[in-house]
Amino acid sequence: MSSLYLLGGLMAKNNRSSNKKKNTTDRSYKPKTFVKSCCLCGKQFILPFQPDIDKDMICLECFQKNKNKNQ
Repeated sequence: MSSLYLLGGLMAKNNRSSNKKKNTTDRSYKPKTFVKSCCLCGKQFILPFQPDIDKDMICLECFQKNKNKNQ
């Protein structure tokens, strides 16, 4: 059974009974994460990127506390 539908101003055909290969992406992929310690409280937190060794990082809680002090 096939059906037609409008997609971005173009007619597109959706054929459910086709034997085309399906898009098989690896859903179990997780990006590499890194653990860093907060320079203010010492709490460890996870970063989705590799931080510079020479730069100090602060956790979310310390960031929010400092943000509220400045307002």
